[in-house]
Amino acid sequence: VALSPLSVTKNIWTAVFVFVIASMAGVASAQTLADIGTASPTPGPNDISQLSTNGNQPLTGSFNYYTDNASPPGQTFITGSSPMTLTSASIRTGTLPLDSGGGGLGPQAYQLRIFFVAVAGSKAELVNTYTSSPSFSYVDGHWLQWSNLSVPLLTNTTYAYTFSRVTSGYDGLAVTSSNYYSGGEAVLISSAGAATFQSGHNFDAVFELGLTNSGLLLAGTPVVLPITTI
Repeated sequence: VALSPLSVTKNIWTAVFVFVIASMAGVASAQTLADIGTASPTPGPNDISQLSTNGNQPLTGSFNYYTDNASPPGQTFITGSSPMTLTSASIRTGTLPLDSGGGGLGPQAYQLRIFFVAVAGSKAELVNTYTSSPSFSYVDGHWLQWSNLSVPLLTNTTYAYTFSRVTSGYDGLAVTSSNYYSGGEAVLISSAGAATFQSGHNFDAVFELGLTNSGLLLAGTPVVLPITTI
């Protein structure tokens, strides 16, 4: 017996519904920012991270790696061959000799932005913006962790995040000067998407990005439901 057009249509819409539900996974949970202390997060099997502070130093002048910079500081990173969803972002704030001041550690709101970065690297397109509670404060040198994110990422693609304060003050973000992460580098990205890199291209942020495997549906793979005869 051949399946009726109504049955086929119902099956297709069921697949679409499953796709939408999978794509919205995690949306219901509010995004949060927390000070998680000095201990580095433990990377999961799919995570991207660079945890070393070797060579940590103030980056100023034309590459101002402070949270009050007009083009906020961040890091580029590249995805692998499996579709992933960004679920968390942990960023190490400045340790000596970096400094902070003018209320740069709060209480105030902070922003995390996720960008798609063009192949040439000089232009970035905003994907998501997350803003914390206006009363958030943290201790300099601690890790800040954004949780309950849900950002589907394309495979083999360059992305970036930036972190900035919203109201006042400044704080330097921790870096390494030893180029430990080969998939990207420290970057400044303006609200218009202009990306600037440090001239030596050997600095990386100190970060840990939580990734979960999205599966085929979340990656947008077409679902083929053949009409069969029983």
